Amino acid sequence: MGGARANASPNARGRDCVAHRRTGSALWIDKFSRELGKTRVDVVRIGGTTAGRFAFEPGWRWSDCVKPVAGTDSCQLRHVGVVHSGRLAVEHEDGTEVEIGPGEAYVIEPGHDAWVVGDERFVGFEFESRSAEEYATG
Repeated sequence: MGGARANASPNARGRDCVAHRRTGSALWIDKFSRELGKTRVDVVRIGGTTAGRFAFEPGWRWSDCVKPVAGTDSCQLRHVGVVHSGRLAVEHEDGTEVEIGPGEAYVIEPGHDAWVVGDERFVGFEFESRSAEEYATG
């Protein structure tokens, strides 16, 4: 996310603590990022909530950029989010395809490939904590 710390390593981590407005109790905020080829994932965890910002550069395709690291034939994560910019095509194992773009909410079930459509970077914000954390921590 915008406030994520960056450093020379592929995984950047940060941890902050803020006071909860109503209770005054401490609320820990963990932030971490990962870059892998044409993929960047920024994750923020606040209390029990996790959100991720997924950014894929033009030419990104899951089967080319992530499959070698994931070790599966298709993405086995569920994605729930909203598109901020760019376009993404998704093909499920059953052959169905969908294309998503700016302002659209999405749920993508496990068992898919995906790729950036056109020359604009795709940016999506995701709220399925397992997907965000697995991409960011590899």
